[in-house]
Amino acid sequence: YATHTWEISDKLILNDGIRVSNVMLESKFDDKTFFPFPFDNVKQNNTALNGNLGLIYLPGYDFRITVLGSTGFRAPNVDDLSKVFESVQGNVIVPNPDLKPEYTYNAEIGIAKTFNKKVTVSVNGYYTLLKNAITVQPSTFEGSDSIMYDGQLSQVTTTINATEAYIYGLEAGVRGNITNQLSIVSTINYTYGRIKTDTTDYPLDHIPPVFGKTGLNLNVKKFRGEVFVQYSGWKRLKNYNLIGEDNIAYATAQGMPAWFTLNARVGYQFNKYVSLQVACENILDVNYRQFASNISAAGRNFIVTLRGSF
Repeated sequence: YATHTWEISDKLILNDGIRVSNVMLESKFDDKTFFPFPFDNVKQNNTALNGNLGLIYLPGYDFRITVLGSTGFRAPNVDDLSKVFESVQGNVIVPNPDLKPEYTYNAEIGIAKTFNKKVTVSVNGYYTLLKNAITVQPSTFEGSDSIMYDGQLSQVTTTINATEAYIYGLEAGVRGNITNQLSIVSTINYTYGRIKTDTTDYPLDHIPPVFGKTGLNLNVKKFRGEVFVQYSGWKRLKNYNLIGEDNIAYATAQGMPAWFTLNARVGYQFNKYVSLQVACENILDVNYRQFASNISAAGRNFIVTLRGSF
């Protein structure tokens, strides 16, 4: 790979790069006790040329605008090609040795502005187009759309290359000093992803609901403290991929509910050798689940850390 930076002027900077990738994979399946693989080996050799081109515009010392375009490439791995997995009860993923690489074409724009040398506000928007996107779709195994798996008749699905998919989103943040010792940090992220079809675009899996974090930080000599809230919005059923790995079986009848947790950390540096940190997570003991998880997250819990260096 090669990268290059050109400071065109005091206000304009160009960044660019290029990368050539070659991924070779060869795997033999000697033991088929677990699953009757219809093939004995897999062999692939994939090559791709990718690059990026970005501009940074600085109209003032407190103002920054960035524009970026790039391409990406991911070759299938052994797990993609050969996994056997029941992602949804009654649906089983079977191997696909003919899976091809997926490619991405990305565009991004960002704006950051500092006010009164104290508060910085930033917003970044992005769009990604996936070609040959690796996703899970209904399929057949040895000519049948259903097979017995783990004692249950299950619909056959497999990892294939969709024609196209897209992802777009927005991330925003605020960082500021309230006083010389007290500061605030807040971030929020929104992501939307769909697989293109001949009719209605279908949800892409692994897309989280809106999420973020807001916190206050205090630094006084040897003491550091932080109080913060982590939060996540609803993941509605209409945004679930019913075939992929969103684990809809673990959602409620309306999807995965929104949640927030209140957390705190404090630390004290006794000297250059010894420090103590104490944290309390999920102070309100909220019962919640991360999106796609099949177990509830931890309740109220404490962490005590003593660090020493000699």
